Amino acid sequence: MKMHTILWGVVLALLIGSSSCTKDGDTGPVGENGVKGPQGPTGDKGPNGDDADISNVEIFGSEWSDAVFTGSGTDWKFKIAAPQITQEVLDKYVVHVYFFNNSGNYLYKLPYKGTYASTNKIISKISVGEVEIQSTYKANAKFRFVIIDPNKS
Repeated sequence: MKMHTILWGVVLALLIGSSSCTKDGDTGPVGENGVKGPQGPTGDKGPNGDDADISNVEIFGSEWSDAVFTGSGTDWKFKIAAPQITQEVLDKYVVHVYFFNNSGNYLYKLPYKGTYASTNKIISKISVGEVEIQSTYKANAKFRFVIIDPNKS
């Protein structure tokens, strides 16, 4: 019987407490903004980061490289230095190569096969430290590579 009385007392206290908290009237107007405080001191300069460190980013894009092809006929080649492409990148990341045609202002992802009846083709060969571009014609173009971490995207 004693437990039953305590339980009723708790229920009664909760009912009284919840009914006494009512909201009367409309919400008042928004107060004025306070005075802006003074500018804080400038913090210390942080260390310079490594330009080629891609370990903490989802995507790394190289600078555009103007094509300087060597070859003749339908066998043209051009290499882009790519120190960011390591064996780990080849094993675990996705690497795309892009081609910007300066003549027509078009952007393509390699491999490229010319439009319509064209026999123009451009492919990329990606290896540790470099990207080799192979083309069936001497393209007036720029190239870049993009490394994507599939685990962070």
